[in-house]
Amino acid sequence: MSEKRACRRLTIELPAYYCLTEHAKIKSNITLVNISSGGLCFISETAIGTRKHIYLKILIDNNETLTLKTLIVWYRKHQEIPQNYLNGVKILRQHNDEVQKFIRYCEKRLLYPPDEY
Repeated sequence: MSEKRACRRLTIELPAYYCLTEHAKIKSNITLVNISSGGLCFISETAIGTRKHIYLKILIDNNETLTLKTLIVWYRKHQEIPQNYLNGVKILRQHNDEVQKFIRYCEKRLLYPPDEY
């Protein structure tokens, strides 16, 4: 089986939530499970569907919440937790400040795992 992925993914587990609009009051909890240079994968309790824009809200250091606009590229049932779904998203607006902060945060987490700082 050939690898379709152009970028290597790095495991990083973070609690977050998603919403359908940037300032929506209704949100759903998710867990980020891995990232790459252009996207990420997360676990959700519901099937969201593909080709949908969603906003991921991620709490980082100092209780700062970052908002990333994403596009769902794929989803499937989670093999180990059948009532959940794995979702793959592409991060849009790659060069905005929030995306850059998220990238720096992930780099820090990978270089210095939380139990080391």
